[in-house]
Amino acid sequence: MRFGVLGPVTVTDGRTELPAGAPLVRSLLAVLLFEAGQSVSEERLIEALWGAAPPASAKASLQNLVLRLRRGLGASGAERVRRTLDGYLVEVGPGELDLHEFEALRRTGTAYLAAEQWRAAAEELSRALALWRGEPLADAVPSARDAVQPHHVGEARLQTVELLARAWLRTGRYDEVVALLGPVVREHPWRESVHSHLMHALYGTGRQADALAVYQQLRSNLIGELGIEPSTVVAQLHQRILAGDPALLTTGSAGPAAAPAPAAAVKPVDVVPRQLPPRIEHFTGRRTALAALAGLLDAAAPVVALVGTAGVGKTALAVRWAGEVAERFPDGSLYVNLRGFDPASGPGVEPAQVLRGFLRALGLAPGEIPSELDDLVGLFRSLTADRRLLVVLDNARDAEQVRPLLCGAAGCLTIVTSRDRLTGLVAVDGARTVPLDLLPAPEAVALLARRLGADQAAAAPEAVAELAELCARLPLALNIAAARIATVPHLELTGLVALLRSDERLAELEAGDPSASVRAVFSWSYRQLSPAARRVFRLLGLQAGPDISAAAAASLVALPLRETRALLAELVGAHLLAEQTAGRYAFHDLLRVYAVEQAHAAEGEGAGAGGADGDRDGAGADEPGRAGLRVLDHYLHTARAAGLLLFPNQMPIDTDPVTPGTVPEEPADSEAAMAWFAAEKEVLTAAVSAAAGAGHDAHAWRLAWTLVPYFGLRALHHDLLAAERTALAAAERAGDAAAQGRTHRLLSQSCYQLRLNDLALAHGREALASSVALGDPMAEAGSHRALAFVLERLGEYGEAVEHTTRAHELFAAADYLPGQAWTLQETAYVLIRLDRHQEALACSERALALFRELGDRFGEAAACQTIGDVHTWLADHDRAVERHRRAVALFEELGAREQGAGALAKLGDACDAAGDRGAARDAWQRALAVYEEVEHPDTEAVREKLAGVVRA
Repeated sequence: MRFGVLGPVTVTDGRTELPAGAPLVRSLLAVLLFEAGQSVSEERLIEALWGAAPPASAKASLQNLVLRLRRGLGASGAERVRRTLDGYLVEVGPGELDLHEFEALRRTGTAYLAAEQWRAAAEELSRALALWRGEPLADAVPSARDAVQPHHVGEARLQTVELLARAWLRTGRYDEVVALLGPVVREHPWRESVHSHLMHALYGTGRQADALAVYQQLRSNLIGELGIEPSTVVAQLHQRILAGDPALLTTGSAGPAAAPAPAAAVKPVDVVPRQLPPRIEHFTGRRTALAALAGLLDAAAPVVALVGTAGVGKTALAVRWAGEVAERFPDGSLYVNLRGFDPASGPGVEPAQVLRGFLRALGLAPGEIPSELDDLVGLFRSLTADRRLLVVLDNARDAEQVRPLLCGAAGCLTIVTSRDRLTGLVAVDGARTVPLDLLPAPEAVALLARRLGADQAAAAPEAVAELAELCARLPLALNIAAARIATVPHLELTGLVALLRSDERLAELEAGDPSASVRAVFSWSYRQLSPAARRVFRLLGLQAGPDISAAAAASLVALPLRETRALLAELVGAHLLAEQTAGRYAFHDLLRVYAVEQAHAAEGEGAGAGGADGDRDGAGADEPGRAGLRVLDHYLHTARAAGLLLFPNQMPIDTDPVTPGTVPEEPADSEAAMAWFAAEKEVLTAAVSAAAGAGHDAHAWRLAWTLVPYFGLRALHHDLLAAERTALAAAERAGDAAAQGRTHRLLSQSCYQLRLNDLALAHGREALASSVALGDPMAEAGSHRALAFVLERLGEYGEAVEHTTRAHELFAAADYLPGQAWTLQETAYVLIRLDRHQEALACSERALALFRELGDRFGEAAACQTIGDVHTWLADHDRAVERHRRAVALFEELGAREQGAGALAKLGDACDAAGDRGAARDAWQRALAVYEEVEHPDTEAVREKLAGVVRA
């Protein structure tokens, strides 16, 4: 089919133009086409069709218009208009929509222009403009045009006109430029670029006077209407035309008429992980340590440990050296911050979590990654056995945290940094250590000189040397001291030295105690902050995860977002906080320790008594506790809202009102919800543990519940299982029987996904017993569903169908349509295995109708697949193929790869039964590609079917 919006709305099917329907039908199609392939919400469609005051029946009328549109598109086009979670979308293929074709031709023409292939550029741009038939959406209702705002497409057309004029000017086609731009300058009397191209073209045709007249008209328009003169570029062109400059006339040499494609296809290559952080900009010295490391590399030491006190520069040295030797490890580099001494991370990042991340970086899909630590270790070492890989394990707690992460080949190198001596790693695993101490005096002075600038350092060498000693020659302290001089107005080098001498609380710097030195140097920056920024700094130390967004920080500190952003910027400017990515902030681990110390000190002082380091900035007796509760509320309520955008039909959980000062985020749509979860997933899992550790047990289990939509879609079942186990302990500690039952149900589902069938069955039975005891029919229905999944896998089909049937009865009694739809679908799935095919068909058809009514595309796909299975058993092969094709299409649209592969396998079976061996082979091959990637249990069965086709 072919669709047009660059003019009146048109639809053609092959050679025949289809009637676009009444104005509202045309307008509906127009709005969907402008967002082709993207979901348009019902709310937006209603506003586009009826304006700001739609009739009360607008929703029903919209559904009727969709039906009329589908009928108008005919049998081949009706399925292109699809229901989504919150609205509708229309699908178009490559080359089927004139707007998409225009944009592609424009991009290609622009690329040719950049390559100075003028003739090829002119050809592509001319083809792009030829697609225009008039004003976009010329026959749509005004509110529809307002909704899609086609003026941006009109601007793209105008820019394309200018680009074409430029290409023609370079090939000497002046007459064509004059004909092209004559009408345009009348429509855009202030657009200087169009006037300048027309001036140039008129001069090229020998019409110098007309070219000068165009300039005078432009100047008159600009001065008369806007009060400004033409730009310098246009004025200079005017002067060159006035002088008769022959250089403005092209020779006509414009390169070959047929130019190469502007962008060559990139040949796919294997992805090699490159995870090393950026090198430290001001790294200085460490010549002795670098020489020792070079010797260990030449000796092929498999594990090298950089050990030393906090702030001594272990990470900087590890990253610097790793970057220098990375080329010797062609299979890539892995990096992880183990956070072994991060007070918010407890004992640090668990080895299992690290290994799962490493295995994903090495190309494994979630389904290929085992559950247990021993299996993870074995798989990681097997994968690295034949590789030359560089691994950096930063901030390790001890040898036990490191040992499972060691590679399995002599060709690999593991670099570990730690405050611990790692004696066990040396004794048992043959690690070689490079201890780091304070910098030698010359290197400390050199570091300061590099940070301060050569001129400032040379002007006061004694002060630089004294400052190095006052900082105990600790790299972190030296860098912060230099940053203070660079960022604080009027703070001189000698003034800072005098301040350090006179401040008795900084006297420990002279004692050579590095930890005291760091604390003291932090205090210099901390005390220079505004009172509000000091409060934000303290409370940020209470954040559970590795980083925090500006929005979450606003809830943490109970301030408006704009004010919070300003205070965060103050902290970043003072080098007390790092903005790792746009809008996300994190502490160096020592800064977090210092922030926590200040928070507890301020709490001890109490409000009005003078906070930490002499603050009087609003600290209260329980401010850390209130702040911690606010940020937990922020994550809980935002995650709940985001999850409902992903699965609007899920059973929600009740939550208490937010703590005063909390402002949860409100993702606009499902795409925004996915992006929010992706950014916060590590913080959310940490928040579950933090809530449980702080005694906020209700937050712990509710947070775990809100993780299910995103973590399930992304197959993060290991992380989800860990959070749910924490949640169950919290619910048990709180004595909340309902929460325990719900969490048992979640655990059953996660264990089912990880094929821990015995555990899944046990948790499912616990969930059912709890819900029955509490008299909660909705919870009971959910528990019956969870049990049915496991029982079906175990081959207990009769018991499984009893559970799905009971769940459906409970959902029907509660008039809960999503639950009814899913339990009908699940009942049909089990009935097939009991050879009750007609009953299964009836159940699945009813489920399909409900899913379509609810707009649940995932459910629709599942129902189509089940209907296809039934038709296969009934030998109705044509219908089986049709339903399985629909299931494949829906799963692939949703990005559900494993489910899509299952549907492809079933499609292959149906095609084979129908006698279409070629189609069966194609479907099985596509399914096998995914099955092999995720190590699906049915892999061998599909492979054998393909082999049978080959033998035949």
